[in-house]
Amino acid sequence: MEQLKSEVDRISGTTEFNTQKLLNGSLGVTGTSSAKAKVDVTSATGLTKGNYDITIDTAAKKATAVAGTTDLSGAVDVSGKELVINGTKIDFSGMKAAKVQDVVNKINEYKDVTGVQATIDGTGKLTQLDQTSYGSNATITLGGADALEFGGAVTAGVDAVITVKNPNGSTEQVKGLGQEVGYHGAEFVAKGAAADTATITVTGGGASLQIGANKDQNMIVDINEISTNTLGDKANGDYVKDINVTTQSGANDAIKVLDEAIKHTSAERSKLGAFQNRLEHTINNLGTSSENLTAAESRIRDVDYALAA
Repeated sequence: MEQLKSEVDRISGTTEFNTQKLLNGSLGVTGTSSAKAKVDVTSATGLTKGNYDITIDTAAKKATAVAGTTDLSGAVDVSGKELVINGTKIDFSGMKAAKVQDVVNKINEYKDVTGVQATIDGTGKLTQLDQTSYGSNATITLGGADALEFGGAVTAGVDAVITVKNPNGSTEQVKGLGQEVGYHGAEFVAKGAAADTATITVTGGGASLQIGANKDQNMIVDINEISTNTLGDKANGDYVKDINVTTQSGANDAIKVLDEAIKHTSAERSKLGAFQNRLEHTINNLGTSSENLTAAESRIRDVDYALAA
């Protein structure tokens, strides 16, 4: 796995065209934050250069369910218990003398399907069930005859809300899906608490291609960094560089991270395909214009020759 991660970074750092690096982020429209632990800028496409003051009005939260009524501090027979989390039945069969860690492990075996993870407090009791993702769309629904024995009242997740102050001084409030907040083509990940602030400095980037005969007839081609530092589950801060498959839980987490990495790579490929299509259409249009110009010039020459004769 380490060799594979190294290979991804090698390709990212060495892929080039005419000495221009393509995948290391130098062609991305980039930005930097004065407080990266609070607000990360993952894409600044669509923003003009300058400073953007970010204030987190509402911090993103995960949905949670408080612990149920069953005391799991000792060995408990849960083999006949029925628990359904987000539509998936948890199979407790054979667990006639289960301890709290056994129950937690069993629930967490399904976390990639349910999106819910169980935790233990300092006294060895099941404390709560947590969504693995932030936001209002990441919910917890408990069902089954014995649901209340494992989880109680559910607190819904909360989406991040931020206020952005533009370089020109105007402000806008935007709401994100979980921690991810979109703003005029840019993407931020708001990780901080309410009232946290940060300043995003958009430094530009991307390649500007002149595609027309007139001023400002250009196209910005931007390619975001493709490396183990940027590929992964950005919303939860899990990246390919952090993958550890030496444990079962680590291997399970790696599946989600790699799935998000594939989605990110596919999105970049589709974006490059769109750039290519636009350039091909421009080339075809220029070719047609050239033919028309040549034909017009030929007619003019014919007229001039006829007049001269």
